[in-house]
Amino acid sequence: MFNVLKREALPIGLILLGAVLAMTLSLAVPKAGAVTIDELLAQIQALQAQLVALQGQQTGGATACTFTKNLYLGVSDPQVKCLQQYLNGAGYQVAATGAGSPGNETMYYGNLTKNATGKWQTGNSVAPAVGYFGPISRAKYSTLAGGVVTPPGGVITPPAAGGLSVGLSASTQAARTIVAGAANMSFGKFTFTAGSGDVTVTTMKFTKSGISADAEVGSAYLYDADSGDYLAQYSGLGSGVLTFTNSSGLFTVKAGQTR
Repeated sequence: MFNVLKREALPIGLILLGAVLAMTLSLAVPKAGAVTIDELLAQIQALQAQLVALQGQQTGGATACTFTKNLYLGVSDPQVKCLQQYLNGAGYQVAATGAGSPGNETMYYGNLTKNATGKWQTGNSVAPAVGYFGPISRAKYSTLAGGVVTPPGGVITPPAAGGLSVGLSASTQAARTIVAGAANMSFGKFTFTAGSGDVTVTTMKFTKSGISADAEVGSAYLYDADSGDYLAQYSGLGSGVLTFTNSSGLFTVKAGQTR
C-alpha cells in the first residue's frame, strides 16, 4: 500500500505525507546490533558529507520553477512566488521575516523581490543586474537549475570494522522540492549491509532542512521498498529531526546480507 516506487528500487524507503516544500535527508542509526556509537557516527558523517557535496552541485537552490513570463516590479503572478522560493533557497533571501520570507512567499513582485533578484543577478553574472527577471535571467536560471544531480550508489564503508554499513540509493536525490499539499512522495532510499552477525536497527533519524516547517509534514512512514511491507510510522518530529523508533526493532539485516 505504501510502496509507490518501482519494484527494482533498492529496499529501504521513506514516504512523507503532507505539505512539504523542501527536505534533505541524512541518516542516523543510534543503536543497531553490535555496532558501536562511534562507528555509526562515522558512517553518518560520511553519508552527510556525500549529500552536502551533491547539494553543492545543485546551485539552483531548493525550488525548481518553470518561468515563462517576464517578472518585474508591480507584477502579481504565481511565478513570482516560485521565484521568491527559489531565491530564498539559493541564498538570496527576499526577506528575513514577514511577506517574502522563507515559508511566507507571495505572488507580488515588490521592492524586496526586485532587490533579491538583483543580488542573484550580480552573483551569477547576469547583466544588467537591475532586478528585472526577463529572458536573460530565465536562461541563466535554466543553466543553474535545469540539471538533475544523481547521487552515486553503493555502500559507504565505515572507517572502522563494524557490524553495519549504510548506503544511499542512486535514485535518491540530494534535495527535492514538493508542492504544498502533495502526498505519497518518496524522499529517500537506503541500503543496509550487515557484517558477520545479524543486526537489528531500533532507531532511525532523518534531519530535515530547507524552507518547510515541521508542522507542514502531515505523516511519514518507513517501508520496505522491495516487498512493500510497512515498517513504521514516525514517532516524533521536532527541531527538524524526524525519528522512527521501535525498541523491538524496526527491521533486522541478516549476517552478510544487504537489505
